Amino acid sequence: MQKVRSQGKRSQARKPTIWVARANGDRSFGAIFEDDGKTGYFYLCSLNPKEILNHVEIYQTADLPVPMREEHIQIYWAEHGQRAVLCIRSWPLAVFDIPSRNGWLLPELPEDASDKVREAALLEALAVE
Repeated sequence: MQKVRSQGKRSQARKPTIWVARANGDRSFGAIFEDDGKTGYFYLCSLNPKEILNHVEIYQTADLPVPMREEHIQIYWAEHGQRAVLCIRSWPLAVFDIPSRNGWLLPELPEDASDKVREAALLEALAVE
């Protein structure tokens, strides 16, 4: 497990160009999306202690057809707090399952998928099997 680094004044680390975070209901876990200008990542973190538990690479910035913007990113937590889903432009792309600490990319939806199909995919990803 990797400790979360604090960004001090002397840090030479590159600041993310996009950073979106959401905690689950009891604030024991967090899901973070980060785009550092080269790669987009989705992280699962414990909040006490603060540790990165897992991550999923979402994309390489060079492969994107249009630039990513913060308002394109949504992170949803299931009401039970055991799953987090990353959506970009309302498309569900990745999920974390808290009990297993696993994360994975979701199957691609057709380009012409309706809002109803996207919402169904999101709800399915949030459901615990």
